[in-house]
Amino acid sequence: MTELKLTGEPCRIEKTDMMQAAPGFHFFPSDTIAHDSASMIPLVAVSDRLLSGMSDDLLLLAFPATESFCDLPAVSYAWVEGQWQLDASEELEPCDPAYYLDSFYKAKAFFEANGFLQYSLSKAPNSNRACSLLTHGGQPQTGQNWDAYLWDEQGEDYDLLMKLYEEEEYGEEAYTEEGDDRMPLTDAEYEKAVSQLSLIEGGEVYHYVATIVTYHFMDEGPELIYFYNAEKKRFLVVAEYS
Repeated sequence: MTELKLTGEPCRIEKTDMMQAAPGFHFFPSDTIAHDSASMIPLVAVSDRLLSGMSDDLLLLAFPATESFCDLPAVSYAWVEGQWQLDASEELEPCDPAYYLDSFYKAKAFFEANGFLQYSLSKAPNSNRACSLLTHGGQPQTGQNWDAYLWDEQGEDYDLLMKLYEEEEYGEEAYTEEGDDRMPLTDAEYEKAVSQLSLIEGGEVYHYVATIVTYHFMDEGPELIYFYNAEKKRFLVVAEYS
């Protein structure tokens, strides 16, 4: 079983949306970190200390070449025998990374020349059109398709997040509807609502590290949300197709 939980532990790094190159973040790291090129496309190599502050591991945020994102709660890959590679699974339906590589290499060339990506690579470089390279820190965006089936139906975490959203969006008006007897979040509830969001699988905790909109790196691809377990050196990756 795979489900989302608010850990109650504070997020160590503030949410950041990266729009351009930055020290310590190695985008398009094809030759700098070992990986199985037959099953994944490398997007970013970076220390987890910069992403979430939860470990010192050098991580590879990669696009797993599979058509199984819609069929599985998460796709996993791990550091095995000296490289990052997809976990073997009978449920995993692979696809050929070569399908994406033409547009991927065009994006790589554009980034190496300009230090950012933009929504239309065929147009002249313009930083005002820069698109997101990576979002990390804080919590991933929730209330979307990706997390709809991952919450514990008996738990209160999702209700806390929705209550926080309503308070931030509507202020006092969130509690003025006729017949609405809800109370504002207490300090303890607020601290939990903004805490580290993790994915739990088989009792093991995978902390959130980053979100990447992969179609900024190639012609097609979902938004990917990455969770990581430092002890297992293993990722769980969830796709958003909204």
